[in-house]
Order: sequence, then structure tokens, then C-alpha cells
Amino acid sequence: MTTVEPRSGPRRSEVQAHRGASAIAPENTIAAFRAAAEQGAEWVELDVALLADGTPVVIHDVSIDRCSSSKGNLADLTASDLDAIDAGSWFSPKFKGEPLPTKARAEHTKIMISSFDAAALKGMHEIDQSYELAMLWSKLPADWLDVLRLIPAKTIHLDYKVLSIGFLEEAVRRGIKIRAWTCNDPGRLASFWDVGLTGVITDDPSLYLR
Repeated sequence: MTTVEPRSGPRRSEVQAHRGASAIAPENTIAAFRAAAEQGAEWVELDVALLADGTPVVIHDVSIDRCSSSKGNLADLTASDLDAIDAGSWFSPKFKGEPLPTKARAEHTKIMISSFDAAALKGMHEIDQSYELAMLWSKLPADWLDVLRLIPAKTIHLDYKVLSIGFLEEAVRRGIKIRAWTCNDPGRLASFWDVGLTGVITDDPSLYLR
């Protein structure tokens, strides 16, 4: 029988900064990642997409309209356009000139991959089995166990609003880790730590790292 250690909150290593500390800095920028580290977060969650020339950039949307001073679809942009993109001033004047980050793998950096696309996770497992893979769901499907086995994966990132004690107990019995996204109110998760919730993805890591 699997037992759960009583806890009143997540372990420090299980607090992930959603797009960096995006409550206090422009999301998916170096400034947000730096702010998360300053708050004590050991993980940052970020999104990666490709420009038209295959350049990987750190951004959530399919366009730069919402989170930059410019407009345009990623599919129409190339690396040569990056210098003109201000990814900070939309959030606050003090972040003016913050660049849209490009993605490069850093040595000695742990990486986990989370996606709504089970086929993408399965493909990643076939390429490199060293990564922790997490199935991302806003609502738990009836066949969730079958999906995890097919990938295979042992972690779920689930919208905190659909968590239940019964589901967490079942996940613990099956050795599945559950992280809740994106919760900025620790009180909403208080009843779940003692029944097996593993971690949290949040815009403001300081809420859980006090």
C-alpha cells in the first residue's frame, strides 16, 4: 500500500513558476525566469514555438500580438525580426526592451516536457527516454490511465479546478504524480496535499515558498 507523507503544502522542488514569475514580470521572458529564481523557485514552466525559419522562441501564443509591442504571426517571422520585438513594455514600462527569448539547451539543466498532445509526448519518449513526461489536461478523460500507458508517462499536470480527493488517492495507488495548474490561491489546494498532490504550477511562486 502506498502511503502519503502529511504535508501542508508543496515541497520547494515541486513549485513551478508558470511562464516564469509571470505575476510580477512579463511572461516567458528572461526577466520572469530571473524573478522566479529570486523567489526561490527551482523550476520554470515555459512554452516553445518555431518561427518560419525554424528558430525556436519562448512564447505561448501563435502570434506576438498579446505579449509584445509588435504584431505578427510566428509563421511569418524569422530570426532577423527578433531585434525589433519588445516583449516587456506591454507588461510595464520598466521592462521596456526585454527580448523575446530564443531557446537553447543549457548544460546541467533538468528538463521535463508537458503537453496536451499525447502523440507528441509519445514521440518524445521514442527520441529520448531521459525526460520526465507530463500529460497536460484541463479535464480528466475517462481513459486517462490508458493514455498514460500508451505514452508512457507517470505524471499528470491537471487544472486545479477539477482536482478531487478520490482521483488523487487513485493516482497515488498507481504511482502517478499530479501537479496542479495554474493556481495562485494556496487555499484552493489546502485539502489536497495530504492525499497525494505532488506539486503546483503558479504565476507567483512566492505564494508557496514563504
